[in-house]
Amino acid sequence: MVASRRIDNWSDSESIQRALHLAAPEVQWDRAARILQGELERCLTERGYVKFQLTRAQARRLKKLEAGSLERRAYLYRLTSDPKVLEAQAMPGS
Repeated sequence: MVASRRIDNWSDSESIQRALHLAAPEVQWDRAARILQGELERCLTERGYVKFQLTRAQARRLKKLEAGSLERRAYLYRLTSDPKVLEAQAMPGS
């Protein structure tokens, strides 16, 4: 919408190029993804979730588990429900 208004009121080719760039699907997608990511993080924080840093050993183990597998989900659940892990590995500001 912003881009179309800019094209309707164009005065030079640079303005048109800038408007077309703003209207590009990948630009819109990136913008929406940033908004959603921020909202998701806020929502999780409000509900008591804590970001934490995996240890090297934990990261190696996680890497061996297939993305989306029940085994991987169970492993992540064990980590996130362990108060000792969360206390020791919580990221600053979370």
